[in-house]
Amino acid sequence: AYCKTRNGNMYFGGINGFNEFFPGSIKENDFEPPLAITGFQLFNKEVPIAADDKDPSPLKKNISETKEITLPYSSSVISFEFASLNYTAPGKKQYAYMLESFDKGWNDIGKLHNAMYTNLDPGNYIFKVKATNKDGEWSPRTVDIRLTITPPFWLTWWFRALLVIFILGSFGTFFSIRVSVIRKRERVLKRVVAERTHQLAHSVEEEKKARQETDYANKELERKNSELEQFAYIASHDLQEPLRTTASFVELLQQQYQGKLDDKADKYFTYILQASDRMKLLIKNLLEFSRIGNKKGLEEVDCNKILLDVLADLGMAIKEAGAHISYSELPVINGYPTEIKQLFQNLITNAIKFRKKDTRSQVKISVHKSQGSWEFRFEDNGIGIEEKHNEKIFVIFQRLHTRTEYEGSGIGLSHCKKIVELHNGKIWLKSIPGQGATFHFTLPAGNQAIKENNNQ
Repeated sequence: AYCKTRNGNMYFGGINGFNEFFPGSIKENDFEPPLAITGFQLFNKEVPIAADDKDPSPLKKNISETKEITLPYSSSVISFEFASLNYTAPGKKQYAYMLESFDKGWNDIGKLHNAMYTNLDPGNYIFKVKATNKDGEWSPRTVDIRLTITPPFWLTWWFRALLVIFILGSFGTFFSIRVSVIRKRERVLKRVVAERTHQLAHSVEEEKKARQETDYANKELERKNSELEQFAYIASHDLQEPLRTTASFVELLQQQYQGKLDDKADKYFTYILQASDRMKLLIKNLLEFSRIGNKKGLEEVDCNKILLDVLADLGMAIKEAGAHISYSELPVINGYPTEIKQLFQNLITNAIKFRKKDTRSQVKISVHKSQGSWEFRFEDNGIGIEEKHNEKIFVIFQRLHTRTEYEGSGIGLSHCKKIVELHNGKIWLKSIPGQGATFHFTLPAGNQAIKENNNQ
């Protein structure tokens, strides 16, 4: 219990008397404790104060007296320490800070008294700190320091300006060079076009003249070829009569005087008759070679029928040699029947002639379509031919063996090549010595169907 007077004084009773209390004499304590920034660190290391103007340290004086700090972009870890100089109730101290232009509001950190920032963008900032008073209320007094982060050179305005100027200059230079190159090419092109036009006009005249000369040369070549073929035919034909006469007289002499003269004379008669026979064969082959493709038109040729005719003509030779001829279906083509028959006959005769001793001759004839043409194969198991002679054997009068080993005139395979080329085809050989030879040749393919035929 207490007693309150009219003037507001209050009295309280106690064991020692009354206690007097004057509420009107109580004054409000408006003391705001001072606040200071006490430390500044970079990368968690205290920043020293610059000793002179040449010292690169960003602190020119004590941090508590510093109002502004400028840092390079590379200083990416920044720390501040701060303290409230109020010692009446130190346990109630509370702190808050913010970095204007970065934080959106105050960061209440309680009794902690430091702040850290990392990787700040280049720009201007203000670091602020506030604390509570002895009553636990936030003091309106704050302390702040301006912080400037300078940008790297590539983010400075002058670098960007230089970059823009460089790009524009490069573009202008490139454009100028490009225009210059185009104009130079245009001049060169005009010169080349003029030269080519002149050359073309000259070439047209030259071509016209060359064409006339070529036409004249072709006509002369045709005339000379015709004369040459006629000469070969007449010469071969005219040689037959005296050759037959010579051979007949030699036969009469051999019949009349054989055994009556010495052995040498009989041997000479035999040599003369053998030479006459070879000469007859050579003249015959020359006549056939000169007649290939003369004054004939293309006909529909059934290769199956041609092959059967050839086998019939060679029946005796095939039987004597004990040869076996096998074949598959053959096509119907457009060609020269006589020449195709001669081609087949020469290849089969060649296979039988060059057979291995004590081995039955096997001749296999097959065909397949390849790139718009019929590719024929005449395969045998004879003595074969070395690879180095694969081209030589198609040259007229070329022989790989002596006449005592194998008879022949050396014209047969050249006949074959001429016949194949007459049909716009190709002929080639694949052979392994001692294992046989395979002659390949192509003939034009038509739309005719392949006819059925039985193997012999």
